[in-house]
Amino acid sequence: MVPGMPGVAAEGAAADDVESPPPEASAGVLPRVQLPSMEKIAGRVTLTYSQRLWGAAISAVAGILLILLGAAFLLLFSPIGFALPYTLGNICLLTSTFFIMGPWNQLKKMCEPNRIVASVVFFLAIAFTLFSALYVGSSLLVILALFVQVCALVWYILSYIPGAPDCVKRTVVGMVRS
Repeated sequence: MVPGMPGVAAEGAAADDVESPPPEASAGVLPRVQLPSMEKIAGRVTLTYSQRLWGAAISAVAGILLILLGAAFLLLFSPIGFALPYTLGNICLLTSTFFIMGPWNQLKKMCEPNRIVASVVFFLAIAFTLFSALYVGSSLLVILALFVQVCALVWYILSYIPGAPDCVKRTVVGMVRS
């Protein structure tokens, strides 16, 4: 037998020395594999403080440069040209927070009750923006998706400021009623 490779005989081994495959494999079912949990993975991946700062800075600078590139396309009246770098810039900026807080901690914060709706809407808007720009090619849909993306991002950022979401809600309701 070849170590680590069931069913493969070493050179010179007899045919009856060959181990048969597990019964699940013969039935067309893949054997169940136990994957490590996110906590275990997060506990194994460690960066120094300096590496975290460099990662965050590089991601943030890349995000800002992409957003500025998108702004150049906006000046050329190309919503689709704006959407792609702007959306990728937002993803880079989000990635920069992963370096500071750690991806698992950031994801847990994004799933807190006061942030979950903004987080889900933000990610759906990113997907819809990319879909509208790359597949549909509709400037109107891209503009709508970008508007939702910006609103969700602002709402997510405001969720970190105590009382800010309620203040914005009251302001918007007051503006609509007048």
